[in-house]
Amino acid sequence: MDEESIRQDRELARAAIKGLTSYAEQIAHQGKDEEIGQVRSLVDALSLYWGVDGKKDWTGEFDHKVRQARQKRDTPRQRSGIIRIKAVMGLCRYAEEMAEAQGMEEIGRIQEIPDVIRRMGEALEMCQGDIENACRKIGNIAETLKKPQQTMEHGGSRVDSEQQIGKFNRENAPFYIVDHGNGKYSLCLAFTFLEGEYKEFGQDAFNRYALETGEPVMDDMGLFAHGSGYEWQTVFEKAFESDPESNRIQYDCEAGGFFCYAESLSLLEDFGTRFRAVCMDGEKFAELVSRALKEAAGQQCMQGAIGMGEIK
Repeated sequence: MDEESIRQDRELARAAIKGLTSYAEQIAHQGKDEEIGQVRSLVDALSLYWGVDGKKDWTGEFDHKVRQARQKRDTPRQRSGIIRIKAVMGLCRYAEEMAEAQGMEEIGRIQEIPDVIRRMGEALEMCQGDIENACRKIGNIAETLKKPQQTMEHGGSRVDSEQQIGKFNRENAPFYIVDHGNGKYSLCLAFTFLEGEYKEFGQDAFNRYALETGEPVMDDMGLFAHGSGYEWQTVFEKAFESDPESNRIQYDCEAGGFFCYAESLSLLEDFGTRFRAVCMDGEKFAELVSRALKEAAGQQCMQGAIGMGEIK
């Protein structure tokens, strides 16, 4: 691993530790000692695994802040939204590292992380979409660890599909495919985990649409007005409206991500590769977004008018 990757992992680990500590402070008055102990164990593991600031006693600081929170009557101030999101990203990265380095030996620890994330998300009032995206990703990591036995039972087909998926994911970032182990595959674009060169992947096209239609790019909450997973689905469907094979794809999108499913890996590879190519062409993608969202808006207006009895 290069120095930059190590630096990024350590930054995520720090954020995860801070987020977990903030969560423990929030529940310090609720008598959830077992839960706090579980969180403390994760803090200890994170600080040791990535060697985060070796001279700093993160676990000791965790204990100190929890004691302080128990002594105070006021609820501790929450971390910023960015820190909370990075905390979840750090826990996801830790699960990935555990899976790669320790495999099935750490399956128990990996499987307990989603529960911690959900409880932390509720206590810190985080976006439910971000939480579920993270838990889904870790669940997929755990399922992947369980596949060697399935591979033994089904010959080389499982190995072949894993190699295909690995190749697709390397060549088509930030899109990635997940094998759910039940004969279904999903093509995913989880916005929460976009970083580096893909930090705001495709967002410029949605911002241009907002300006084109006279809308603000950002809403009152400081979030992008357009570019939800639902709108990505609209754009994806428009891109392949003339392809009869698109009828084999099902969708499960949400505000924080684009997710579609099919029973054919090769089908998702084909559609995913073609769609990414369109996304990477800024002008072409902006035109597609504008056309797709305008048509969708027009259809909504028409349906609204029919519902109001203005059109018969």
